[in-house]
Amino acid sequence: MKNSPELFITVSEKNIQDIKHAISSYKTDNEKLEYAICSAGIYKTFYKFERIYGLILGTQISLLEFLYKNKGKAKFDDIASFVEDRLENFDMPQDGVNTMSLLAFLIRHELVCTPTSENIDNIIRKKIEYKITEKGVAFLTFLILEGHPNKSSEI
Repeated sequence: MKNSPELFITVSEKNIQDIKHAISSYKTDNEKLEYAICSAGIYKTFYKFERIYGLILGTQISLLEFLYKNKGKAKFDDIASFVEDRLENFDMPQDGVNTMSLLAFLIRHELVCTPTSENIDNIIRKKIEYKITEKGVAFLTFLILEGHPNKSSEI
């Protein structure tokens, strides 16, 4: 554990005790190892989602929700229209905030993807659909389960 700073931030002493107790209920070393690996994976995922939540804008969360409600996908024009409508509600400067910058963050964090490996300019011109990923859906679920506000009052 001392070589895992990511886990240290997320895992409390009570979590560690709970994991140790659960591990002790398994009989074989393989079962214990499998449980420990799964637990570490869960905590690492929670840590990554907490980091994303700290960086993500309210409009990006709303965009993920929009994609999810739209059968998981939408074309760039529909996304751009959604973003423009959303940004109109804010009486503050939105320097550098546009559809491409919002999508770039979501793609970089693997919450949204396109079915192609082409560059962004080609994707826009060809009107390719953007899709919410399994990780994007898991992130939305995480927000609900952890009780995080959706940042709807923020850009």
